[in-house]
Amino acid sequence: MQILRTAFFIDGYNVFYGLLAGTSYKWLDLPSLLGAIIHEHDPRGQVAEIHYFTSPVQSALATRGLQSKQAQDIYVRALKARVV
Repeated sequence: MQILRTAFFIDGYNVFYGLLAGTSYKWLDLPSLLGAIIHEHDPRGQVAEIHYFTSPVQSALATRGLQSKQAQDIYVRALKARVV
């Protein structure tokens, strides 16, 4: 039997504004979440790749200005460190 290997493509903007905005869950551990989803479907399954896409925050347009941009930058760095 083949092992299910899955690549994920994440729309970061929609994950944040559709799932996390307005909640206390700002630091979603995507690799762990996606691994749990795969494991639920097939306990032998593996996350092959995670590709995270988002638009950079424009400080001039953000409600919290530079704070919003800095928060996004920190989160993206944390994701990169977690996936490597």
